[in-house]
This record gives sequence, C-alpha cells and structure tokens, in this order.
Amino acid sequence: MRIKSLTLLLVLAMIFVCLAGCDISFTDPVLKRRESISNFLEKDVAGEIGETYNTKWFKFTIQSIDKVSTYKDHTAKAGFQLYQASITIKSTSEENIPMGTFDFYMDAPDFDEYIWSLPPLDDSMMPEKYDLKPDETVNYTMVFEVPADTAELALLYTESHEGGKDGAAFAFLVDGLGG
Repeated sequence: MRIKSLTLLLVLAMIFVCLAGCDISFTDPVLKRRESISNFLEKDVAGEIGETYNTKWFKFTIQSIDKVSTYKDHTAKAGFQLYQASITIKSTSEENIPMGTFDFYMDAPDFDEYIWSLPPLDDSMMPEKYDLKPDETVNYTMVFEVPADTAELALLYTESHEGGKDGAAFAFLVDGLGG
C-alpha cells in the first residue's frame, strides 16, 4: 500500500513538472488580452470593443475597428492600410463639450507620433470639430491610414483636463494587423 502511494505521488509530481515546463496557459483569453493592452499602455484602461466606458463628460462605445481596403473611394497610399472605427458617444454633461477628430487616435509602440483620423469624406465621419450637446448621442466613423507593417496597434482616447493634466486613457487593441 505504501509503495502504491509513493508511486502515485511520484507520477503526479512528474506530471506537474512536465506541465510546468510546457508552454501551456490556463489564463482566461480575455484577461490575457486586457493584460496585453495594459502592457501596451503601461497604465490605465484596457478597453473591449462593444463595451461602454464613462469619462468625465460623456460615455462612449467603440462599436468596431476593421481593416478596410477602401473608404468612399479613398485607398491607402503604398505601404499603408486603412482601419475604420465606428464610435458612439453620449453626452453626460449639462454643457456643450468641444469634440472632434483630435479626441480619438491610433498609436503603436514603434510609432514616432500618433495617427489621426482622415478628414471627413462624408457626413458619417466624425467632424474635425463639433460641440456635443447635453444629452446628445452621436454615431461616427473614423478612418485611419496606418503603416502596413505595424505589429501592435491600438485606438486610444485620453481625457484631458483643465491645466493640461491627463485623466484616464482607454486603449482598444486592433485585431487583424498586417498587409
């Protein structure tokens, strides 16, 4: 009986050692994705597509971020690709909020500067500047021209408070990268 117990313990220990040495992960994929985005940002909020997030002045939802070949007859220049983001924004402020294409931007660890949305090509695209009125909800498209060889990419929103102090940053990791 004692030999059977020792043998069983030895077998269990060997299995544990083998699993510990393997590249097997029991991590929840959603948690792993959030960790990846957080590492990308080094802080703040790792956002999920389709979830609604609150800022000081409004709520917003990134409905989708998709790689597209063209948008309204606009194609990306050589070495670049287009990403189309669909965004819903609802005011929670009692005052008009100055908004525009400067609020949401693309970034990646290897970029020297942010990538801003293309200027509006139609009425469905976010205007360069507008006022979000109290209790108003808007749905806009943003189109970004991004280097085709980008390995990590995120759509970001960073709260900017009076006095130049940044609040929370929200990052949405972009899937489907590459040529």
